[in-house]
Amino acid sequence: MLGKMNIVMKKHAIIPVFIPHRGCPNDCVFCNQKAITARQADVTPEDVKNLIESYLPTLTGRGIETIEVAFFGGSFTGIPMEDQSAFLAVAKEYKDKGLIDKIHMSTRPDYINREILDNLKKYDADVIELGVQSFDPDVIKASERGHTVEDVYKACDLIHEYGFELGIQLMIGLPVDSLEKCIFSAKEAVRMKPSIARLYPTIVLNDTKLLEMYLAGTYHALTSDEAVLMTKEMYKIL
Repeated sequence: MLGKMNIVMKKHAIIPVFIPHRGCPNDCVFCNQKAITARQADVTPEDVKNLIESYLPTLTGRGIETIEVAFFGGSFTGIPMEDQSAFLAVAKEYKDKGLIDKIHMSTRPDYINREILDNLKKYDADVIELGVQSFDPDVIKASERGHTVEDVYKACDLIHEYGFELGIQLMIGLPVDSLEKCIFSAKEAVRMKPSIARLYPTIVLNDTKLLEMYLAGTYHALTSDEAVLMTKEMYKIL
C-alpha cells in the first residue's frame, strides 16, 4: 500500500545574474571570479532581461512566495553608477509588474556610501549582501581585502539606516584564521543583525595568490574535518 507523499515546494527562488569581477578594485588572495562563474564576457542589461525571461516561466504559478533577481559575482556597487542604474532599471521593470518580489546584490563593504544607497533606493532595491569574509583585522589584511574592519561596521550601519535587508558573507579558514577568530566573526555578524548570513569554507582555486601561498607552504588549507568543525560552531551561533 502506498503512503501519502508530502511534497515540500520551494518558497524562495533567486534568479542569479553573475557579473564576474566587475567592480572589484583588486584581487583578494583567494579569488578567481572568472573561474567561479565560468563566464568571462561582460553582461549587458539585455542579457539580464533575457535571463529573467528564461527563468520566470519555470517559477511562476508554482506557489513560490518570493522571487528575487540577484546580482552576484562581482562587487555590484563598485561598477560605474550608470551601469548599476541600467541593470537595476531592468530588474525594477519586472518588480513594478509584480513578476519578481525583490532586487538583491552582493558587494564589498568599502563600496557602500550614501550616494550609492540613494541610487539603490531610487530603483527599489531590497537586499545588500556584504562580502565581509572576517571581522578579524589580521585576517582581512592577510587576505589582501583592500579595506579595513571599520569599513565593514560603517557599511552595516548605513545599510540598516537606509532600511535595506543586510546580508553578511563569512569565509572560514583564510590566511592566519583560526577557530577562535571564526567564532568571533560569527558573534560580530550576529551583533550586526543581518537578515541573511552565509558561510563559505575556503577552497584553493587555480590562478590565485592563495595557491602560490599553499604551494610555498605559507598557507595551510582546511581539511574536511576542520571545515566541518569550524562551520558547525559558527552555524550554531548564527
